[in-house]
Amino acid sequence: MDGAELRELVRNVLREELGRSNTAATTATATPRVERVTLRSDNELMAFVHRIVQLAGDDRQRADIESGRRAFSLAQSKAAPAPAARGDTPSFVNGLVTERHIEALDDGIAQMEVAASVRFTPLALDRLRQRGIKVKRKKS
Repeated sequence: MDGAELRELVRNVLREELGRSNTAATTATATPRVERVTLRSDNELMAFVHRIVQLAGDDRQRADIESGRRAFSLAQSKAAPAPAARGDTPSFVNGLVTERHIEALDDGIAQMEVAASVRFTPLALDRLRQRGIKVKRKKS
C-alpha cells in the first residue's frame, strides 16, 4: 500500500466517523417526541403494551425509546380527578429532579416540597416556572 492509498483510507475512515458523531450529536439534542397515552381500563393498558411491543420490533424506534428521543406521557383523564384536586403535594427527598419529573406531575399542581439536598436541572427549573409551580424546601 503506497502513501496515496493510505491517505485515502484514512480520509474514508475519518469521513465515516465524523458523519456518525455529527448524527449522534444532532439526535442527542433533538426534542423528544412525546406521545400522550390514556390508560383508564385494562383494555387500554393492553393496547398500549401491544403498541410498545410493536415499536420495540423496529430497531430504530426501540433505540429512540431507549435514548429518550421518544417518550410517553399519561394524558389527563377527564373522568378521574387529578391528585392535586385532592390536595396531594408532590415531594422529592433526594437526588436530581429533571424536566421529565416535572412533566410527570399532574395538571393543577401549584406547589411541591423538596428536601434540602434535592437539586434541579436547568430545564426542570424552566418547566417549573412555565407551569407556575412553587418549590418549598424542607429544612433538614
